[in-house]
Amino acid sequence: PGMRLPRYRLLLEDTIKATPEDNPEYQALQESLLCIKQLAEFVNEQNRERDAKSRVAEVASALKMKDLDAPHRKMVGEHDVLLGADRWKEHELFILNDMILLCRGSKKQSYMVSQIRAVKKIPKVLAEKSFQFSITLENNRSLDCACVSSAMARHPS
Repeated sequence: PGMRLPRYRLLLEDTIKATPEDNPEYQALQESLLCIKQLAEFVNEQNRERDAKSRVAEVASALKMKDLDAPHRKMVGEHDVLLGADRWKEHELFILNDMILLCRGSKKQSYMVSQIRAVKKIPKVLAEKSFQFSITLENNRSLDCACVSSAMARHPS
């Protein structure tokens, strides 16, 4: 069933190519193709949403944080990061739609979006596809992070 929409799209595209523009069915074929494209985009977006929410459930279970798995919460990105200033330590950074969660071993620290005042990208790059950034919290405490790998291709928006 998941492959039917792409097949219908290809079938309609081929049919449109083979149909003269003055054919009475040409406009209906164009509209059908547009409808199939919109439907496919909707289905893809729903699948992304479901995956992002189920990833939160997986992380909540792994960290034994029942409160983390809230119905409104979804995963936006996750990265392995080095955290610190002089002595860098490895952490896992989970970026959710309403919070940032930093984990290192059994230590868990979460920051609600309302606590975060700024996220600033630091221009220095450690390696290809890695980046650094600084998070400033309400109490003016700053967390410097260096991302060393990405577990999800989707970046925060």
